[in-house]
Amino acid sequence: MNFKLSKYLYYLIFITISVGLISCDDDEDGDVGPVEEPVSIAETIAESPDFTILAEALNKAGLEDMFSGDSTYTVLAPPDDAFINAGITSVDDYSPAELQAMLQYHVFDQSLAYADLDTGSVATLNGPVNFSFFADRFFINGEAEFLQIDVEATNGLIHVIDEVLFPPEKPITTLISEEENLKTLQAVLQRTGLASTLTGAGPYTLFAPTDLAFEILLEDLNVASIDEISTAQLTNILEYHVVNGQEFSTELPFTDVETITGNEFSVTFTDRIVVVDQNPDNENAVIVRDNLLGTNGLVHKIDRVLLPE
Repeated sequence: MNFKLSKYLYYLIFITISVGLISCDDDEDGDVGPVEEPVSIAETIAESPDFTILAEALNKAGLEDMFSGDSTYTVLAPPDDAFINAGITSVDDYSPAELQAMLQYHVFDQSLAYADLDTGSVATLNGPVNFSFFADRFFINGEAEFLQIDVEATNGLIHVIDEVLFPPEKPITTLISEEENLKTLQAVLQRTGLASTLTGAGPYTLFAPTDLAFEILLEDLNVASIDEISTAQLTNILEYHVVNGQEFSTELPFTDVETITGNEFSVTFTDRIVVVDQNPDNENAVIVRDNLLGTNGLVHKIDRVLLPE
């Protein structure tokens, strides 16, 4: 997980501004000024200086009317900083259909207060998102967090989140092919036939060894090439990296995890997530990048190849 310093600065700035607004509303007699009545979700976003990109996206996607009506929604709203951190400074490069798909992935067709949210999947207008607790923090899809909760509107609620959520569009095998340091894994998946499995419905969670992890394996086995390892051995090894179900890093059980072969490895956590296989001579693996979300599951990149007993 990447815990960004900017999100904590955002918290600090938000608290500071909030305190300032409260103190400014108090006159010398201690009276509090008039409280503004809620407006629609669309108006709330349009009137906020923090949501200029989101407002433009809603407009181009043709969703403003939907959030101005009487139907009730809950919106996970990324501020401008979240869009910029995701590489989106303008909506010009996106079609209305692309923006609509992205934005609907942030919307529930009901009123969901923060207190109503629980761990597990909840359906958005464009597929489910996952909520999970980890280290006393609440995550969306294992990455995004809440910056502000329960902003009331006349037709629902807004929760401000620190990242843009992208709906999954590709299966696990395509995600692997697009990662520069998973080329060996891609070739081995094709050779063993596991690529066809990981293109199926799933969902699966794949602990994906990097190219460097395979180089270390070859050195440990004292072989010059992956071709010197039999297909049967590679199949046995790779199946040990696949878990049935979709397990975000923030919801991994810190205990034994069963693979698709019935073998188990264990997961521990100190300052990082460590995966311990059944081979006492093999160094433990560390998750170096997590929560690559595909249409049929997840990929967590690890820095060692796991070996069954």
